[in-house]
Amino acid sequence: MKSQAPQVSDTPLPVAFFLRKFNVSRTTFWRWETKHGLPVLQVGSKKFCRESDFIRFLEAGGKAQPEEHVQ
Repeated sequence: MKSQAPQVSDTPLPVAFFLRKFNVSRTTFWRWETKHGLPVLQVGSKKFCRESDFIRFLEAGGKAQPEEHVQ
């Protein structure tokens, strides 16, 4: 049986998920969002982020990369 790498979710998850999973403070998350371009979705007063966007952001060294648009 083959072992597969864990799937990264494209479903927006609450910010609290990332704070707990990656042991990140709210202040750091806010700074990444406001000053470094971490893509965040806001619905009312709740904020969400896609795990795939978060991982891509971390792999880029904490700087948002422009998305490549496929046409």
